[in-house]
Amino acid sequence: MTDHYYWPHLNNTILTFDYDLEGTAVPVPNSTNLTQPMQTAKAQKLIDFYKPGLETNPITGNTDGRHRYRKEALRFAKTSLLEYLARKINVDAIIRQAVLSGFFSIWIKVFDRMPEIRKALIDCPDFKLTGHGFFDAQYQPLKRILNDF
Repeated sequence: MTDHYYWPHLNNTILTFDYDLEGTAVPVPNSTNLTQPMQTAKAQKLIDFYKPGLETNPITGNTDGRHRYRKEALRFAKTSLLEYLARKINVDAIIRQAVLSGFFSIWIKVFDRMPEIRKALIDCPDFKLTGHGFFDAQYQPLKRILNDF
């Protein structure tokens, strides 16, 4: 079963998925890193399994809060970036907001060009990253296992 999907605890899914930061931030297969159709299909299977873009459950009609929470995290991250660049908030304030809103991958993506924030996010114990060696010295993601893709 584990070979049918990319799993965050086995694969570095920050490399596997990308996020539209101008829209809903629903994860999509990362076309830059996934160069073979089998890799893209494997990533898409996980998206299809979890249905992160689902706003309303088609069976029950209930709203799926994950969609709203992800959009809120994206809004908070983008606002935090602007406030940080304007020197209105510091790294600690950004990390507190990131922990409260969740969606680590969105925060890492929004702060892609800010190594000091990436380091703080990666080092934050609240995100429960399971070990070191998942990011390089510039806090960019590394493959976790041989043949990650």
